[in-house]
Parts: sequence; structure tokens; C-alpha cells
Amino acid sequence: MKRVLLVVLLGLLAVPLGAQALLERDLQEVSLDRAYLAQLDTACTLRVPTRGMTDQMQSGRCWLFSTLNILRAEAMQAHPELGEFYFSFVYCQYWDVYEKSARWLDAASRHSREGLRSRMNDHLFKKPIGDGGHWLNAAHLIDKYGLVPLDVMPEVWSGTHNKTLMRTVLTILRRYGIRFRETPRREHPAIREAALADVRKVLDALLGVPPQEFTWQGKSWTPASFRDCYVAHDMERDYAIFANDPSLPYYRVYAVDESRNCPERSNWTFLNLPADVIDSLGVASLRGGRMYYISADVTREGDDRLGVYDTRLHRYQDVLGVDLTMDKRAQAMAVESRSDHAVAVCGVRLSPDGKAEQWLIENSFGADRGWGGFVIMGAEWLDKYQWRCVVEKRFVPADLQKRLAARPRRLPAWYPLY
Repeated sequence: MKRVLLVVLLGLLAVPLGAQALLERDLQEVSLDRAYLAQLDTACTLRVPTRGMTDQMQSGRCWLFSTLNILRAEAMQAHPELGEFYFSFVYCQYWDVYEKSARWLDAASRHSREGLRSRMNDHLFKKPIGDGGHWLNAAHLIDKYGLVPLDVMPEVWSGTHNKTLMRTVLTILRRYGIRFRETPRREHPAIREAALADVRKVLDALLGVPPQEFTWQGKSWTPASFRDCYVAHDMERDYAIFANDPSLPYYRVYAVDESRNCPERSNWTFLNLPADVIDSLGVASLRGGRMYYISADVTREGDDRLGVYDTRLHRYQDVLGVDLTMDKRAQAMAVESRSDHAVAVCGVRLSPDGKAEQWLIENSFGADRGWGGFVIMGAEWLDKYQWRCVVEKRFVPADLQKRLAARPRRLPAWYPLY
């Protein structure tokens, strides 16, 4: 895959090392190992085909984009007549904000007789909801509300630039959250409904009204019938969710309180595994022709403009003469690193003995970054900065599937790595 942008950036970043360079240029630019960068490419041993590139723009919807990118790749393979096809992101975004609002209102009512500065209420009111999320949030929405094609409910300004939208919804939630504390519990259901009505007014105005029925390519559909036609999965049951958090014991199942979006659905629940085991599951998925979902800390040792995340990309320690090393367990304990961005893994380069050397990622920052929108991730980088992973259960060995069924240990809503 050619990358004209890389050549341009290499010229811009060609600055000498030294004290003056550090005073005049960003450390990331000065420490870039250009010789290492120049020899990288996107060649894969296993590669799942996909077409088109998405752009979440100024929003935190990476978890939704990566999930839908995986599903649309499968839909295009199963239905070649679709051509380059996209599900509507804003349709799911609408219902995500609505459902998170409902879940938050339930929690605010439930804890309304506790002190406002209790640990839980401090967590609830500090940031009632956000636009971030994880695979299970997307699965809940798809299972409950179905899907529509992008041209039926296209992207809009407050979807791609959603800061003001989210700020407005937070004001509504906090306003009604205080009302819960000032009224008898018997009045809470009516207050909840009034709050959700206000949220719907904002979402209708800024994102558009989600269709209950629509005509597409000459056929009549509902969101549920469209999902059932183009998504060949039970979103709630066909996938296994894993994490690599070395600050917690491995081979145990955990659930994070208040991590769901839909109030009646399950919280984010995962089996904690060593990095090499998660790598093997990813290779199995790609070998089986399926992209899979990960989330990682992309603020570390990488550059999405160049489309590279690799521990060898920058020489910070050589330039500064300072030891910056921390193992992943120490990073987790100190919250030095945490999940920051979700992407879809579409390829891997394997060594002769079958170990992953480099991964290829379909990103959601448009085609102008990286390798036409794709990113390469070094194997060492991924093991160090990947926190979550989701693959189809059929690629998971029986012994791990048995562990997935164990009763989860609960983690608090404010768990720092969530």
C-alpha cells in the first residue's frame, strides 16, 4: 500500500537531534526514528478484505465505528451487490445517548438518598454520560434497535461534532438528578419520563428522528428486518469479550458496574487473559476470515498521521537521557495507560513459527491519515497497550469458553481502567 503522506511528513520532520531541536520542535518529531519508519509496510500473512474508510471526526464514537466496520465488511462479503456499503452511525448514536440517559437517571434516583458527595454520587454527577463506549454497548443497541443504512440516516453536524450535543444532555440530566433529591420517591417515575422527553427533543433536533420504517433499494424495511438481513449474528451471544489487565488475576471474569448503556442489559463483562493468549485468539479470527475488535492506548508511542504504532518508532529515552520504562502491570496500577481508542483488526503478519510480528488496523479517522486510513501496529506495542479485545466465540477454545461462563467479580463504576 502506497503512502504519499509519509514522504511529505518525513520531509517536514527531518530535523537534527540536539538541544536546539528540542527547544524548537515537538519531542515526538525530534525523537522519530526515520530509518525505522522508512522500512515499514503493510504486507500481511492473513488479511480480511474490506472496502471504504470511515471518519468519526470530532466525536468519541470509535467503539461504534469499529463495531459497525466489522459488520459492514462481513455484509459486503456476503452480499456483493451492496458494493461499498455503510451502516448508519448516527442512528446508533441517537439510541446510545438516549439509553445512557435512561440508565443514568435510574442510578441517580436509586442513590438520591445518599450524600451528594458520596463516592457513587460524585461519580454520577461529575460526568453523567459520555460519547465513549465499548463493543457491548454497540451490541445492546443493535440487538434492541436494529440498524439502518447510512443513506437513510446520514451523518449530521452534531453527530460528527458532538461536544455541544453532549454538553446539553449533561445539563438536562444533572438538572433532573437534583430534582430526584428534592422530591419523594413516588414522584421519580414521572420525573424520569420528563427528563427522557427533554433528551429526545434534543436528539430529534440535532441528530434527526430515527426511522421506524423506511424504503431502501426498492424494498420496505424496519431497522430490525434490515439488521436481520445484513448481520448474521446474535450480537448478545455470538461474541466473547476479553481484557489484558495485569493488575488483576488472569483467567477470571469481571464486570464493571454502570458500564452498560441500556438499563435492562448486562454490564461490560470480560475474561482477563495474558497478552499472548489474546494474540492467539486474534490470529484465529483472522485465519477464519473475520475482522475483530480491540481497544488500546493510542496516545503512546505512535502517530496516527503516519499510521504507525510501534515501540521502536520514537527514541524518547535516547534523546532525553531519561529512563521512562514501566511494565504494563505498573502502568495499570498507576493509570499511566488505559483504553483510549477502539479499532478493527483486519490483518496480521506472522513469523515463520506462526507468531504475530505486526498487525494491520482499519481505523476511523478517514483515508487521509496513515496508509489510506489503515494503521500498522507492532506486536510488542499491541501487547503493551491493548486493553480490550472481542472475537467471535467460535474462535475461542472450549476451556476459555467454560471460563467465560463463570460468575463475574464486580468492579466499581469508577474503576480507573474502564
